[in-house]
Amino acid sequence: MENVEIEIQLKGLTGKRRKQANRESARRSRIRKRQEYEDSARMMAVLKNENDVLKAKNEILMKRIKDLEAGSRRIMAKANPLEYISLKEAAGVTVSIACCRGIGS
Repeated sequence: MENVEIEIQLKGLTGKRRKQANRESARRSRIRKRQEYEDSARMMAVLKNENDVLKAKNEILMKRIKDLEAGSRRIMAKANPLEYISLKEAAGVTVSIACCRGIGS
């Protein structure tokens, strides 16, 4: 009879230990998930900021390209019209009627 009671007590202790171990494991898992979420949120903020900076730089560069192209067109418009066409053809650019309007006027 005594052995049966001891076995029941041991099983009860083992069950309590297992439950406590599971609680601790679940607690560690929740902490780890919370940390992963916070890390991801921080990384998202950093990447969003970097993306905003890159968009601003891209906008500046696109404006610079447009300005340079406009300057180039002004310079080329002042050049000899035949020279202008041959330079464009040498560069592999398709010459359109619209680009040549007003040259002979």
